[in-house]
Amino acid sequence: MNKSIAVKNIVFVGFFQPSKFDKFFFIKNGLVKEDEILEPSVFSPEVVQFRTTGVSIAILLNQIIIHQVDILQDRIDEIAQKLIQSSDLEITAIGINITWNLSPDESLENSTKNFFLNERNEMFSKFFNSD
Repeated sequence: MNKSIAVKNIVFVGFFQPSKFDKFFFIKNGLVKEDEILEPSVFSPEVVQFRTTGVSIAILLNQIIIHQVDILQDRIDEIAQKLIQSSDLEITAIGINITWNLSPDESLENSTKNFFLNERNEMFSKFFNSD
């Protein structure tokens, strides 16, 4: 079975003040360059949400999400570290969400049967046949 990471997110949970994170905060602290920030972006006292070609960042009152947009531009770890170092964050928990792509070495039909067939369940005999 071949596997690869499709999506990676880092999530901070805590108490955050989105009003502290204007566009220039991210530029001044080296998290992104000004020309990397794509439109439409939102920098308001209630929420910050912007995207570059590689990552998207959302800051809410109780959550910061750094989302990897392009798997070839894996910068979310670097951005998360710079964000922690350059601000006074009240973080109570950190989570990592990963989505995997799995590619079976055999046919999709056989892989599905091997992963999900339960021969003790009579219902499966109607949907999985040996043809």
